[in-house]
Amino acid sequence: MKASRQKALAFAASLGIPVGRHLPAVGGRLREPSALVERALCLTAVAAVSFGLPAQTGRKWIEREGLWFAMTPAERALLAAPASTAPTFRTSVHSLCAFAWLLGLEPALSPISPLPGNLVKLLPNLKSDEPSERFRSNVQCVTEADALGMLDMFYCVHWGAREARAAVRFDGLEERRRALEWSLSTQRWDEVSLDT
Repeated sequence: MKASRQKALAFAASLGIPVGRHLPAVGGRLREPSALVERALCLTAVAAVSFGLPAQTGRKWIEREGLWFAMTPAERALLAAPASTAPTFRTSVHSLCAFAWLLGLEPALSPISPLPGNLVKLLPNLKSDEPSERFRSNVQCVTEADALGMLDMFYCVHWGAREARAAVRFDGLEERRRALEWSLSTQRWDEVSLDT
């Protein structure tokens, strides 16, 4: 882990943000691929509804996929009655960006890169009621060591960005880190702590 921490600190320094040499090491066990896939599919429906897919369409898809009880209470509420809460779920696309990397569907992940232009094509098309089989068949998870190294990178950059306060902001940083933290923990999705 020392090598990944040195890489993370060097990356943070290259961004001109404070470097947390005192930060504790990250740890955890990577969840089973099936759990990662389920979370990504739940977020796919949530993101789609937040950007305009009818909630009933998203709910029918989730129920057909057998994922209703894999969703958080807030996510189920969104699909039951989106109302004005829908826009607050739009940042879910950044979590999906991290899951695309974790599941081996996207070759790179960075705390500072924009969303991949092909992200939506990697996910099931809920508008056309596409089942999840194609998505599931393309999954080839990264190793636990790679996931821990990536989490370490996000942890160090997130800490540095917070220390820099308003001087620097990286869009989607927290949601990408949330996906990594959850994937390497036993926490519930809505209980993931992003304290640094």
